[in-house]
Amino acid sequence: MHYNLCLIGFGNVARSLVRLLERKSDLLKSKYSVTYSITGIATGRHGYAVNPNGLDARKALELVETGQSINSISNLQSPITNSPYAVNRQDAMSPSFFTPFTLLLAFLAPWR
Repeated sequence: MHYNLCLIGFGNVARSLVRLLERKSDLLKSKYSVTYSITGIATGRHGYAVNPNGLDARKALELVETGQSINSISNLQSPITNSPYAVNRQDAMSPSFFTPFTLLLAFLAPWR
């Protein structure tokens, strides 16, 4: 079974989880038939990244651990406008608009 994972927050616990999943991915696949893709990461400090086909988890770890933004690994570079959760441009420019929750809603909206 394949799982698409979206991480809200990418602090110590989430990064440790990703490192563990990466380390155990062969075992998960061979013993349990479990595969996964990390399709979204939203953080308060390092931006967000979304790719329905899967993000490069190692690159995300590297960027965050060197204090850089993860926006560059996303294939979604602008806010979703065809979503029922879309808002006007002025609201979207507010620093508090892109909270992990609003990003999760925007990310999930096309797949409902």
